[in-house]
Amino acid sequence: MTARRGVTVVVVGAGGNIGSQLVPHLARTPGVGRVVVVDGDRYDESNLWGQNIRRRDLGHAKAAVQRRVLREIDGTLAVDAIADVVENVPLGRLRGDVLLGAVDSKATRRTLNTIAPRLGMPWIDAGVNGDQRLARVSVYRTTADTVCHECAWDDGDYALADTVRRCF
Repeated sequence: MTARRGVTVVVVGAGGNIGSQLVPHLARTPGVGRVVVVDGDRYDESNLWGQNIRRRDLGHAKAAVQRRVLREIDGTLAVDAIADVVENVPLGRLRGDVLLGAVDSKATRRTLNTIAPRLGMPWIDAGVNGDQRLARVSVYRTTADTVCHECAWDDGDYALADTVRRCF
């Protein structure tokens, strides 16, 4: 099979109620030719409840599992699985047409807020809080005329920057 051509989608966060659910859809989306999946974690028993994985995925790197899922759906899709935190990934490996953030901390969102404009990419940030039945999707395309994600932060946001939440 020949690899298909199209846009490159960079996904940061392959777990949670968003990342593991979103990634398989990218393989079915016309126009997507390459997916870069970045996540430094491994799946564990607690992930079985709310994430789109199987028991056989436990103990494996989230990025590698999602690469397998993408290739099972479409073997022609180019997939780059990076099993590391996004802060450690060279910017060139994150180059794409759009960045999708499904992360669980403000600190990582802050990193994405820095990376996307440097690479000239829009980024879409999403989160879910199932306990409160809340979902959030924010789109950022930082230009000289727009504000960025961090521009709206106050002292409370900075105080919570290193707090990891289930998703929201």
